[in-house]
Amino acid sequence: GKYSNMLGAFKCELIKNPKIKFNISGMDDSIRTNYLKTHPIGTTITFTYMGLSAKGVPRHPNYLRIRK
Repeated sequence: GKYSNMLGAFKCELIKNPKIKFNISGMDDSIRTNYLKTHPIGTTITFTYMGLSAKGVPRHPNYLRIRK
């Protein structure tokens, strides 16, 4: 499809609790294509979400930007 050979989602963990892991989508096409250069492993990002699950996992997380 449209995103073949591009990034589908980032695998993330929370800074405050690294045991909580989840995937984030919502990136634009330029990030999906160049993520290896712009977002190396360990990059801290900001994201939006719609509350937390009972286990503390963000519900419906969406990428917002790189956190400085």
